[in-house]
Amino acid sequence: MTWQTLLFVYFILATTSYLLRRKLGTVAPKYNRFVNWFFFGLHYPIGVIVAIALHQSLHISLQDLVIIAAAGLVFPFINIAQYRASKDVDAGLFTLLNNFTPIITITTAWILLHEGLTSKQFIGAVIIIAATFLVSLPGFLSRSKSRASGLLFAFLSILMLGVATTFERLMLTRISFSAYLLYAWGFQTFWMTIIAWPQRKHIKILTKAKLRRPIIAFGIVNTAKGLCWLGALRLSGNASLVSAFGSFTAVLVILAAYFILRERDHLALKLAAALVGAAGLTLLYS
Repeated sequence: MTWQTLLFVYFILATTSYLLRRKLGTVAPKYNRFVNWFFFGLHYPIGVIVAIALHQSLHISLQDLVIIAAAGLVFPFINIAQYRASKDVDAGLFTLLNNFTPIITITTAWILLHEGLTSKQFIGAVIIIAATFLVSLPGFLSRSKSRASGLLFAFLSILMLGVATTFERLMLTRISFSAYLLYAWGFQTFWMTIIAWPQRKHIKILTKAKLRRPIIAFGIVNTAKGLCWLGALRLSGNASLVSAFGSFTAVLVILAAYFILRERDHLALKLAAALVGAAGLTLLYS
């Protein structure tokens, strides 16, 4: 399977994930940590099964183990920040703001992995930033405090995710795919358990069908999405390329949110920004 195929599947899963998180973020904002804990509770066992099925080496050095253990704390906070942002920021806008992620990844990958960009790709990256700024401007100019708060959480998650993508690519050059699933996903689940432990009492919400179904779907979809993402990082050998390619999710989320969630605020601006961002990505890949 090629990395392009994995990213095509990722597009579908990421679009579904954005819509599910938006729904949960609006109807169950107080269950943020519990929902993400439930996700990690599905995430890790499935990861272990995949790791075992691949029959790859599980060897890891003590140094890499310590690094993975420390870095694992970041991933639960990424999920928590994304969930909190989804309370105030609609799915279409959130995914467009995520076009900042490849810029962060490109910068950190250049520093840590020595992955550079051509002049044409650099122009593409600048265009993406401009498109993201364009679509986020109305939210920043809004007088709504909750809206501004949501945008801050969105940008916080984007910053952490951009760096995390480079970290994942770096670790996948040092250990096997199976080892990463076993150790990295394990520590991420461990940290999420500690963070969410005070909310364990909310397990009773799973008895309500209207919450149980989207929570379970969110966990399964995000796990499959993570496997596709890591697989693409491993096979492509280029964190910058994969991260930028993933930004095309914005177009799909905007269209899906329009028809499914009826999120039509600033639709013309979102579509324009998505097209501009797509043009930037075209240059990024040339």
